[in-house]
Amino acid sequence: MNKYMRFLFLILPCISISVQGQENNVIEYMNLSYLNAESLENDSLQKLNLTLPKNQKNVPLLIWIGGGAWSYVDRSQEMSLARKLGEAGIAVASIGHRLSPATWKNPNFDKGIQHPKHIEDIASSVKWLHDHAIEYGYDLNNIFIGGYSSGAHLASLISLDNSYLNMYGLKPSIFKGIISISGTYDLVDYNNAFLNGSRPELSDLHVKKVFGQSENDLIGASPITYIKN
Repeated sequence: MNKYMRFLFLILPCISISVQGQENNVIEYMNLSYLNAESLENDSLQKLNLTLPKNQKNVPLLIWIGGGAWSYVDRSQEMSLARKLGEAGIAVASIGHRLSPATWKNPNFDKGIQHPKHIEDIASSVKWLHDHAIEYGYDLNNIFIGGYSSGAHLASLISLDNSYLNMYGLKPSIFKGIISISGTYDLVDYNNAFLNGSRPELSDLHVKKVFGQSENDLIGASPITYIKN
């Protein structure tokens, strides 16, 4: 196992501590757009925050996607994690993406997009990071991707379904490791858990608002669909 992968598995479960005051040891580039201006649909969401270890070159890069039910993800909430890993010599790109409705959580979250828009944003961010490795000084040959909850789903899907990166001439083999924590990998099973549980309305208000109405929609968006024996 790559030494950075071992480090990430050890440190990620512990990232709940405050790291304020350590910013002097990292360089932060906030709100970098990973799309061309003419492609932007939501200027505030389709961006990333990039944290780099100070005075280090050719460091590994972790592409990190935060959680939030595909509907209230905030890349800036991941900065404590990014700074902690930056202190350890790992560059981190915290990715923002367009969001789906979530009226079940907040009545004001009534607008948004549906799959595959989230994963298309992730693919665009990977392409941008791939193209800007020399400019920012991280190692193009030592890229990892990961996420928590909905971010874990997206990290897994882009790593297993070739089609999204293929649009940019890239392959999932550019990732040296995948770190998916508490993700949803079988969306049919995920939907059935709501239908058979205490809040069956979440099948419509949550799952189908994010991924579509049919079982085929859920199958196509499930990382498990693309696992080959």
